[in-house]
Amino acid sequence: MVFVLLRDTNKMVKNIEQVLANNADGFIRFAHRGTGLALASGALFLCVHISAMAQNQLPAVIVVSHVPAEISPDLATQQSLFARYAGAATVVELGDFTLSRGSYLSDYIRFVPGVSITAAQGSEDTQISVRGSGNLENDSIAGAELVVDGIPINQADGEAYLQDLDLNAVKFAEVYRGADAFRFGGITLGGSINFITYTGRSLPSPFNLRLSGGSFGFTEQSFQAGWASGSWDLYVSGINHILEGFRDWSQENYQKFAVSLGYRLNDSMQNRFYVFLGRLDQNNPSSLTKDAMNANPQQTQPESVQEKWNTSWTYLRLMDRLLNSRPGMDIAVRRLLELSAISGTPRI
Repeated sequence: MVFVLLRDTNKMVKNIEQVLANNADGFIRFAHRGTGLALASGALFLCVHISAMAQNQLPAVIVVSHVPAEISPDLATQQSLFARYAGAATVVELGDFTLSRGSYLSDYIRFVPGVSITAAQGSEDTQISVRGSGNLENDSIAGAELVVDGIPINQADGEAYLQDLDLNAVKFAEVYRGADAFRFGGITLGGSINFITYTGRSLPSPFNLRLSGGSFGFTEQSFQAGWASGSWDLYVSGINHILEGFRDWSQENYQKFAVSLGYRLNDSMQNRFYVFLGRLDQNNPSSLTKDAMNANPQQTQPESVQEKWNTSWTYLRLMDRLLNSRPGMDIAVRRLLELSAISGTPRI
């Protein structure tokens, strides 16, 4: 049956080829007439379409990217923008941070949907997870981009450290989840956190002093100072933090210092230079088995004390940003210089 069908098909093809060969001129003339008719019909349709568009002309729509008017915008302006923003973004105010312990990022960003921030054993080691990213990290920040006034502070490998960032210098934070964080670059999976810092103009009072204390040997002293005159403004803050720790061999001692100097060149251009300095001396207790934790959660394995597991960190970060608020003219010089000295034994 298949052979018969193939044989009949071959005969049909040969018959068509013969007809085309005998009437080639006629088919070519017909093809030319058909092509001309098609072109004429298309031209007529195009003319009618253009005429209809001219009669129903719509207003022009120009789409431009958002350029911030200030390097460090005020809270009310950003809340108004985020209220009209269709993406997954949240503005976090300072209130909960100042009314609580106010030492770590987990104290600042606490109840944001899709964001989990934990401090390892209540210490400076911080883990950030935005929509599940960074869950496998033990005591470092990965999978989320950290930004200070629009300037990313992540390392080349994507990890970020907060040992030099004084959170008392942050007036509010913007949390972007998922693809909404691409405005700061494409190196992250989960999202980004943009820390908006104080300036000499936005500090509520020229000088602030804060003293804190609590259980497990927690003491903290911090200050803020601001100055503004003409086109210049200066912001300075510092903090001294001491924690004996809940567990054995978990003492923590750090100091942070921040300086921000701003200058407004004209109505649309401004520049801000940053200096962040941080020093950390932290003892690292060991992990525990379930039985050991149930027996005494404050203990640590003897080798962590004998081998002096600790982290010593000194970090200096210099940054600068030149902002031109005209569309398409924003310029950011990111991380002009970073110097760090790290020593010690990591947590196990």
